[in-house]
Amino acid sequence: MRKYLLAAASALAFASPATALDNSFYVGVEGGAMIVEDTEFDYSTATTVLDSAMIVDHKTGVDLDLIGGYDFGWLRAEAELGYKRAGNNKTNVNQGLTGALPGGFYDTDGRVSVLSAMANLLIDFGDEEGWAGYIGGGAGLARVKYKVDINGLASPLGFSDSDDSFAWQAIAGVRKAISSNIDVGLKYRFFNASNLNYDGTRVVGTAAPVAFNVESRYRSHSLLASLIFNFAAPPPPPPPPPPRPLSSGNWAASISRWMMMVGLTRISSTCSSLAIERLVNSRLMNGILERIGTPCSSSISPAMVWPPSSSVPPSGTLTVVRTSVI
Repeated sequence: MRKYLLAAASALAFASPATALDNSFYVGVEGGAMIVEDTEFDYSTATTVLDSAMIVDHKTGVDLDLIGGYDFGWLRAEAELGYKRAGNNKTNVNQGLTGALPGGFYDTDGRVSVLSAMANLLIDFGDEEGWAGYIGGGAGLARVKYKVDINGLASPLGFSDSDDSFAWQAIAGVRKAISSNIDVGLKYRFFNASNLNYDGTRVVGTAAPVAFNVESRYRSHSLLASLIFNFAAPPPPPPPPPPRPLSSGNWAASISRWMMMVGLTRISSTCSSLAIERLVNSRLMNGILERIGTPCSSSISPAMVWPPSSSVPPSGTLTVVRTSVI
């Protein structure tokens, strides 16, 4: 029964997933494509207020970041430095800003870029040594810079300015361990920065430049590839498998192999063919084999017996004999 229990415990040890990433620091780099939601700008001057005066459509952008954190097991805490950038495509301009021209879409130059510093908390689930998933979020500070130049209007319209704002994000992803210290993964991020204010000036005809302010928010969706390196110590080697139970038919061969391993001698050819039915482990450690049943002392001379004796031992006693060394 004890042998079966040992075998079951060993099987469980092999089947249980290791948590090599737990309680360790990690760093990583991530990058991928980004879609920026259409950005609405509310326009105001000293005398004019226009809601949704400009709605900027963006081209597909890029999102890059560096991360570093600590894995507590099911929870990870990490810091993130990110950079995002996307070009402008077209702007839907309110007729209140187009003068004699109709309102509508106008080609737009410029871009939006975001520098962010975030603190994230992530919940892990799944197999640390295979596919695993995570969800979480973060908060921090973002600097969002817009450069907008709307083409085709009688009076140029545009601005270039940056603003700092509180930002938050929602994160979900999957990852797979490709070695004991390296993970690859795929990550989705929704990023939001609100209450952004930008200043500009516009010249209409021969009048003096008019200062204006636009207010907006920034939102984007990113799909990122991840490469993560963790500093976890390598897992300990698995325990050796339990010894295989021996049948009565291979006792003699197994005993001979054991004697060769410890540098002793092997059982004589006469005794090795006998049916040795039981082995006492405590005596095996002392080099003593106990034989039950058929006597094997009839062909053993005193010089072959170990330890040396003046007479051949009686049947059923010592059967460890000294012959040639393997």
